[in-house]
Amino acid sequence: MNANIINYSAERFRRVDLIYQLGRDEDVEKIKGYLEACIQDDELIRKYPEPFVGLTAVGRDYLEFSVRLWVDTPSYWTLYNRINEKVAIKFAKENVLLPSTAIKNIQN
Repeated sequence: MNANIINYSAERFRRVDLIYQLGRDEDVEKIKGYLEACIQDDELIRKYPEPFVGLTAVGRDYLEFSVRLWVDTPSYWTLYNRINEKVAIKFAKENVLLPSTAIKNIQN
Protein backbone atom coordinates (compact mmCIF):
# COMPACT_ATOMS: atom_id res chain seq x y z
CA MET A 1 0.00 0.00 0.00
CA ASN A 2 1.37 3.39 -0.99
CA ALA A 3 0.02 6.46 0.71
CA ASN A 4 1.18 10.00 1.14
CA ILE A 5 1.46 11.37 4.63
CA ILE A 6 0.31 14.96 5.02
CA ASN A 7 1.76 16.95 7.89
CA TYR A 8 -1.09 19.37 8.53
CA SER A 9 0.84 21.06 11.33
CA ALA A 10 3.27 22.32 8.69
CA GLU A 11 0.47 24.26 6.97
CA ARG A 12 -0.06 27.92 7.79
CA PHE A 13 -3.80 27.48 8.41
CA ARG A 14 -5.96 24.56 9.54
CA ARG A 15 -9.66 23.89 9.57
CA VAL A 16 -11.26 23.02 12.87
CA ASP A 17 -14.15 20.57 12.34
CA LEU A 18 -16.56 20.17 15.24
CA ILE A 19 -19.55 17.82 15.12
CA TYR A 20 -22.45 17.75 17.56
CA GLN A 21 -25.15 15.09 17.51
CA LEU A 22 -28.37 16.16 19.18
CA GLY A 23 -31.83 14.70 19.63
CA ARG A 24 -34.29 14.78 16.74
CA ASP A 25 -36.66 16.97 18.77
CA GLU A 26 -34.27 19.93 18.89
CA ASP A 27 -35.17 23.10 16.98
CA VAL A 28 -32.71 23.39 14.08
CA GLU A 29 -32.74 27.19 13.91
CA LYS A 30 -32.23 27.54 17.68
CA ILE A 31 -29.29 25.13 17.65
CA LYS A 32 -27.70 26.96 14.71
CA GLY A 33 -28.14 30.21 16.64
CA TYR A 34 -26.53 28.76 19.77
CA LEU A 35 -23.56 27.49 17.75
CA GLU A 36 -23.17 30.81 15.92
CA ALA A 37 -23.22 32.64 19.26
CA CYS A 38 -20.41 30.40 20.52
CA ILE A 39 -18.11 31.35 17.64
CA GLN A 40 -19.11 34.99 17.35
CA ASP A 41 -16.29 37.49 17.84
CA ASP A 42 -13.62 34.88 18.61
CA GLU A 43 -10.36 36.53 17.58
CA LEU A 44 -8.71 33.23 16.66
CA ILE A 45 -11.21 32.42 13.92
CA ARG A 46 -10.08 33.55 10.49
CA LYS A 47 -12.63 35.56 8.52
CA TYR A 48 -11.78 33.83 5.24
CA PRO A 49 -12.82 31.24 4.37
CA GLU A 50 -16.01 32.09 6.23
CA PRO A 51 -17.02 29.89 9.17
CA PHE A 52 -19.70 27.31 8.48
CA VAL A 53 -22.45 26.33 10.92
CA GLY A 54 -25.23 24.03 9.81
CA LEU A 55 -27.20 20.84 9.93
CA THR A 56 -25.12 18.28 8.04
CA ALA A 57 -26.88 14.97 8.72
CA VAL A 58 -30.16 13.55 9.93
CA GLY A 59 -30.01 10.15 11.53
CA ARG A 60 -32.67 7.83 12.81
CA ASP A 61 -32.47 9.29 16.30
CA TYR A 62 -30.26 12.36 15.96
CA LEU A 63 -29.54 15.60 14.14
CA GLU A 64 -25.89 16.25 13.34
CA PHE A 65 -24.61 19.82 13.31
CA SER A 66 -21.17 20.81 12.06
CA VAL A 67 -19.04 23.83 12.78
CA ARG A 68 -16.09 24.44 10.46
CA LEU A 69 -13.60 27.18 11.28
CA TRP A 70 -10.23 28.22 9.90
CA VAL A 71 -7.46 29.11 12.31
CA ASP A 72 -3.72 29.79 12.28
CA THR A 73 -2.09 26.41 12.86
CA PRO A 74 -0.40 27.26 16.20
CA SER A 75 -3.84 28.15 17.65
CA TYR A 76 -5.64 25.01 16.44
CA TRP A 77 -6.02 23.20 19.76
CA THR A 78 -6.71 26.38 21.70
CA LEU A 79 -9.63 27.20 19.43
CA TYR A 80 -10.82 23.58 19.24
CA ASN A 81 -11.03 23.27 23.03
CA ARG A 82 -12.38 26.79 23.62
CA ILE A 83 -15.30 26.34 21.20
CA ASN A 84 -16.15 22.90 22.58
CA GLU A 85 -16.24 24.37 26.08
CA LYS A 86 -18.43 27.29 24.99
CA VAL A 87 -20.83 24.91 23.25
CA ALA A 88 -21.05 22.59 26.27
CA ILE A 89 -21.84 25.54 28.55
CA LYS A 90 -24.38 27.00 26.11
CA PHE A 91 -26.15 23.68 25.59
CA ALA A 92 -26.33 23.09 29.37
CA LYS A 93 -27.70 26.60 29.93
CA GLU A 94 -30.33 26.13 27.22
CA ASN A 95 -31.23 22.55 28.29
CA VAL A 96 -30.13 21.06 24.98
CA LEU A 97 -29.83 17.33 25.50
CA LEU A 98 -27.69 14.82 23.67
CA PRO A 99 -29.58 11.80 22.36
CA SER A 100 -29.60 8.97 24.83
CA THR A 101 -27.53 5.95 23.99
CA ALA A 102 -29.63 2.93 23.27
CA ILE A 103 -28.83 -0.02 25.50
CA LYS A 104 -29.67 -3.41 24.11
CA ASN A 105 -30.63 -6.21 26.42
CA ILE A 106 -29.15 -9.37 24.96
CA GLN A 107 -30.54 -12.60 26.36
CA ASN A 108 -29.35 -16.11 25.59
